[in-house]
Amino acid sequence: MNFRDPPAADVRSRELQLELAALLARAPRLPVPLPIEGLSLTGVEADRHGIDLVLSHARLRMSSSGGTVSVEPKPLESNPLPPRIDELAARLAKATDSKRWAEARALGDQLMRLPVGLPLEHLRQIVSGVRPLQGLLRTGFHCNQDCGLCWQGRDWRDFGPEQVLTWVEDFAAAGVHGLILSGGEPTIDPALFRYLERARSLGIRNLTLETNAVMMAKPGFAARLRDAGVGSVFVSLHSPDAAVSDAITRAPGTHALTVRGISALLDAGITVSLNAVMTVQSIDTLAGLPAFLHQAFEAHRLHGLMISYPALPFEHGLESAAAPPPEALRSALRATLAAAHAVRLRISGLEGPCGPPLCAHGADRRFVSLAPVPEAVDFRLYLPACEGCRVKKSCFGVRHSDYERYGDRCAEPITG
Repeated sequence: MNFRDPPAADVRSRELQLELAALLARAPRLPVPLPIEGLSLTGVEADRHGIDLVLSHARLRMSSSGGTVSVEPKPLESNPLPPRIDELAARLAKATDSKRWAEARALGDQLMRLPVGLPLEHLRQIVSGVRPLQGLLRTGFHCNQDCGLCWQGRDWRDFGPEQVLTWVEDFAAAGVHGLILSGGEPTIDPALFRYLERARSLGIRNLTLETNAVMMAKPGFAARLRDAGVGSVFVSLHSPDAAVSDAITRAPGTHALTVRGISALLDAGITVSLNAVMTVQSIDTLAGLPAFLHQAFEAHRLHGLMISYPALPFEHGLESAAAPPPEALRSALRATLAAAHAVRLRISGLEGPCGPPLCAHGADRRFVSLAPVPEAVDFRLYLPACEGCRVKKSCFGVRHSDYERYGDRCAEPITG
């Protein structure tokens, strides 16, 4: 289908890098040779703490403290720092006064908010393999939680309500029957009800939200969503333990609000499905989740619980807190399925490409169909041990990232 898209973030990123290179280094283009033999300025990066001029064999980290701009040379990977780079850093610091730095910082703030490298398909897409047609639309990236396990950057720039409304129109023109609104957190978008109204006016009747349900704890919010046409919600709740949940979301007190929000949604007559992501932080409490849900809401009132496997987080340094060790995963997952069966809680997510390998739960036939996988995916692989597994044809294998970290421990083939 044809979407009316804004310019790709990568195009705007290049423009901002060129502006910063010209402002800070008088560079007329990128890449550009520098007055040190063999060294070139190749790009510019920015984050909350400073701006990096990326060189061919190093980077110059620019930051400001107390109105004074400092420039620190840093090596790229294991490369030694080039000779005379300290001289270059000193010249750059001397040439950057407070006015120039303020201009550069404003451009850097724009640069760091761009979702560079993020395909627009992640923002708007037709959900594959679903009929009637269903669309997925992310309204933006802002959130009232800050989950370390999230693949998105919380500072990424939103595309604005007019662009979201344009995409809603594009989905309707393509004949979608249902639309999922996601984020970030869509319920903190002031234009959310405009999107819902536009979708309904264009004939889209099945509306779903992906949310943390924190806003639904506000009196009347869930009923307002129902009246706006939302028929179902998909709520993230990663642990029954409030302290563990709040540590994962890095938003103290929001576990209690999510629980209240789920109750409000159920009371409003909206269909509620839950999603728990298995991480190093949550894995020890996962088996207690079915009983908690049964006690808090009565399990039969919920449409079900999806158990998800974590993607690599956006925030560097948190990769080790994502996927749990295979032994802990197997133990917790099997205990969780036993607990879910005891309270008749429906479980999903165990046999798709984003789920764990089937051997992690012993290919539990109470919760998986063992249908053959339609096709391989590029982020998963089979280990030599998988060749003797009885359910290989129904399994996508293990993730490359897990194999790099845990090796052959990732697979425990089913042979009996």
